[in-house]
Amino acid sequence: MATLSLLTDTLSRCHIGAAAIPLSEVEPELLRYRPALLDGAALAEAIAATPARTLCYLTDALGCTYCHFLLEGGERRVLCIGPYLTRRPQKGELARLARRLGLPPQKQRYLREYMMGLAEVEEGGAIDMLIAAFCEQMWQTASFAVRKAGEGHVQGDSPFSRSFEQIGEDEPELNIRAIEQRYEYENELMRAVSLGQAQLEPRFRRAFSFEFFERRAKEPLRNCKNYGVIMNTLLRKAAERGGVHPVQLDRVSSEFAARLEGAETPAACRSLMSEMFRTYCRLVRSGSLDAFSELVRHTVLTVEADLSADLSPRRLASVLGVSLGYLSTLFRRETGTTLTAFVRRRRMEYAAYLLADGDLQVQSVAMHCGIPDVQYFSKVFKAELGKTPSEYRRAARAQG
Repeated sequence: MATLSLLTDTLSRCHIGAAAIPLSEVEPELLRYRPALLDGAALAEAIAATPARTLCYLTDALGCTYCHFLLEGGERRVLCIGPYLTRRPQKGELARLARRLGLPPQKQRYLREYMMGLAEVEEGGAIDMLIAAFCEQMWQTASFAVRKAGEGHVQGDSPFSRSFEQIGEDEPELNIRAIEQRYEYENELMRAVSLGQAQLEPRFRRAFSFEFFERRAKEPLRNCKNYGVIMNTLLRKAAERGGVHPVQLDRVSSEFAARLEGAETPAACRSLMSEMFRTYCRLVRSGSLDAFSELVRHTVLTVEADLSADLSPRRLASVLGVSLGYLSTLFRRETGTTLTAFVRRRRMEYAAYLLADGDLQVQSVAMHCGIPDVQYFSKVFKAELGKTPSEYRRAARAQG
């Protein structure tokens, strides 16, 4: 069924598992989609008892949600979606959950790794609407039963109902699986940047959450900064694979490194990492030079190398050893903008960064951007960004 394939593929892209399982094989099949330390017998029993034409949601002892319903057709199969979270537990909540489940401290990292590997889905949001739309189409009716059951519906379905001795035997396998999951997630994040897929940012938000950071430093802010530096390196390399030249990347990477070091809270670090993802994606989409001729690539790199230099079209043509007319025509044909407009936009983007993240006077910012006349600089800046340099700085500081 093409529609079913589309649904499961969409859910997979959102990091939500979905499997069409024959009713006679629910329990053994379900174990493939849950960690080795989980006993899914009670959950499997609940799913196998799914009524016809009913969209069911249930929550297990961890607070993980499952959605399941019977598929139409000859073989009786149930589509099991999940597990996922409707709200990600905070650090203190995870500790309380571990105590309630009787999980020894030395085993609690498995709980954390498992929970961090789950997608977070807004209850009643787009995913629920997608699933409901699929059911409407499959059952040919907009009216069908929806059943929701809380934790009590899955009595005894504790994720640690297996003996702790058994968990100890599985420890190497579980540790390897957790590491593989983290690296797979980071690789997927890098692939998205290398393709310039900024629209996928919501899919990777948990990579920028405090709970996702490895605890390599005791102090939370230092830990966030260290992780931000690692993320900056990963995303920079991904953007380079996407065709962005190192000259362009070096400036952006250096700016983010300085801003990370100056961040005053973990929340500021998280916000910067989200901005990092969007910025590197934007560079791939607009800054990749692969599609340009050698002359246009060289022109862009010359501009990026020193925004304070004389970057007039005539000077650039002289430096590159071509006629002004030929350079101007070729540049506009390949980039869709004039050389003058490109230089102006890049200078104002750099000015915005200096104003938001530094204490340089407006006159100094203008000099760094190759415009010694501060009044002309202010006029150009307002035309490009809609605010005067001083207004932009005040607004940026108020937000951050």
